[in-house]
Amino acid sequence: MSALLPLDAWAREQYGEHAPSVRTLQRWVREKRIAPLPERHGLRYYVRPDARYVEPRPIGGRLVDRIKA
Repeated sequence: MSALLPLDAWAREQYGEHAPSVRTLQRWVREKRIAPLPERHGLRYYVRPDARYVEPRPIGGRLVDRIKA
């Protein structure tokens, strides 16, 4: 397994000069939009090099349908 990357370094690898801000990346972690989830070590997040951004699942419909999903 490869060494973990700091979240901002991962974003630069994925998006180049168009990488999201650190604040946006932290929001993505809270909203579980990066898979596999980054690990928090102290005040920083670290992520596997093969991690990817995932679109959040849309919320809608009946509650019972969302629970079954």
